[in-house]
Amino acid sequence: MRLPSKPLPTYSTWTLCNLAGMALYLLLASRIWPIDGEEGTPGGPGDAFYVFFVLWPFLLIILVMHVISFFRIIRTAEKRRSALLAWIIVAALWGGVLLIDQARHAYVISEEYS
Repeated sequence: MRLPSKPLPTYSTWTLCNLAGMALYLLLASRIWPIDGEEGTPGGPGDAFYVFFVLWPFLLIILVMHVISFFRIIRTAEKRRSALLAWIIVAALWGGVLLIDQARHAYVISEEYS
């Protein structure tokens, strides 16, 4: 016996897309993380370009999508509480993703390279 499948609510689909976006961001950001054992060495000359032209536009698109969805949630009366809760949880998860990225970057360069 097969159960009838119900379509996912819009905010569930939105949450799943955000989880995929978080994984993609960590994959992209991990390309410039220092390799284990090489912390303290200066990064390559292309790191700043990669951050500026790949990571920041990606985050800007995500931010715009979140602001638009926040205003849509506020303007919609039905299911506002559950959608707002999903939005807050996803925003907190994005904050955690950004903290993971910041923790993996090595900003302290060893004295032998300066």
